[in-house]
Amino acid sequence: AVRLCQNTPNFLFQTHSQGRIRSTVSDAVAGLIDLLPALRTGEVLVLGEAVKMPSRVRLPLIEPRPKSNDPKITDRWKDKRVKNPKYAKAVTSWRKQQTTD
Repeated sequence: AVRLCQNTPNFLFQTHSQGRIRSTVSDAVAGLIDLLPALRTGEVLVLGEAVKMPSRVRLPLIEPRPKSNDPKITDRWKDKRVKNPKYAKAVTSWRKQQTTD
């Protein structure tokens, strides 16, 4: 079964991302992909060959909750700015796909 979870909202709101997901399911249930942006935290679409009827399901949330919520942008704006950001080091690490201290 294909399980599509609403835990990456930016990914699910993008039309081209929904198109990728839509291409993995049968035409009969492709319309359900339009529901992805409307899923709440903990909701999933369960569909695929192993599932008799596609379903929108709410899973119990785990406790304690992971600290993976979206950042509060307005709070971040209030933070003091870094005086000399190390952009070159960040870009180099990003390109090497590794982190450095």
